[in-house]
Amino acid sequence: MVQDFDDEVSSVTFFRRKALQIAVILALGATVWAQDSDACASRRVIVNVRDRQGRFVMGLQPGSFQATLRGKPISVLSVSRRVTSPRVVLLLDHSGSVNRSNHEWEASRFVAGHVVASASTALRIALVIFSDRILDTVDFDHSSSDAMPKLLNLGDGKGPTALYDSVMYATGLLEPAQLGDAIYIVSDGGDNHSKARAREVEQGLTSRRIRLFWADLPLAMFHSEEEELGQEELQGLAEATGGAMVTTQGVSSPAGRESFGARANVVYDMMRSFYELEAGVPAGIERNATWELKVVDDHGKKLKDVEVFYPRRLPSCVASQHQN
Repeated sequence: MVQDFDDEVSSVTFFRRKALQIAVILALGATVWAQDSDACASRRVIVNVRDRQGRFVMGLQPGSFQATLRGKPISVLSVSRRVTSPRVVLLLDHSGSVNRSNHEWEASRFVAGHVVASASTALRIALVIFSDRILDTVDFDHSSSDAMPKLLNLGDGKGPTALYDSVMYATGLLEPAQLGDAIYIVSDGGDNHSKARAREVEQGLTSRRIRLFWADLPLAMFHSEEEELGQEELQGLAEATGGAMVTTQGVSSPAGRESFGARANVVYDMMRSFYELEAGVPAGIERNATWELKVVDDHGKKLKDVEVFYPRRLPSCVASQHQN
């Protein structure tokens, strides 16, 4: 009888302990879920606001922005200016369309050399040279000065162009993602060899808050419809990720190179100086949601003399919350 009673007490004690353990696990799970839900209730995005001269517009506050998601207003919770020394992958097209006969070879070497020589003190630069495959890489473990001999020794470009696949490769060099990461493409925009497509590339970039910038090498006089479409897609990718395009027109002349230098310096400053904006997001919005962002005056009217650069799709919750 005593033994039966002791067994019953032990059994009750066992089940009480198990019930307590389950209650603790559920409580912890609920806390984590609540924290994740709170974190996903807002997204942080990189936003650049420039005047007509390309100068950074200072002093903007949450009330300076007007945001809508799927046509409905959403709150801008905070705005902070960031000045960083970001990682930038310089992605250089060295395919057959970049050659001496159409002068793209000289233009591409000058543009790539300009960013290495002019911006290396403000940017952390990795170099990737590609055609139908990755030809050479100088990663972030090396000094940007190690990239210059690679540029000086380049011959004529050869082979097809795998631009989008190379962008995906460059994205991998930026893992784990950091605030301000960017890819700077020097290319005519043509792509005739990639397995990846523009939409896939856009998702890969925006989900990691990586901005794409593009120096547009001019198309040859006799170019294909595919190359022209490629330029349109690349321009669209730059806009969709919050990046920008800088034209290389005229870089064959001294005056044109000076003009390009002024335009390129604006792009370098955009890479390192920007706002980090936190926007409130309704429940159930996880990824690929398109939104609109405007800069307004004290009366809520859109400012006409500024240009706003921002990702057209909200980043994923994970990327938004965990980049530093």
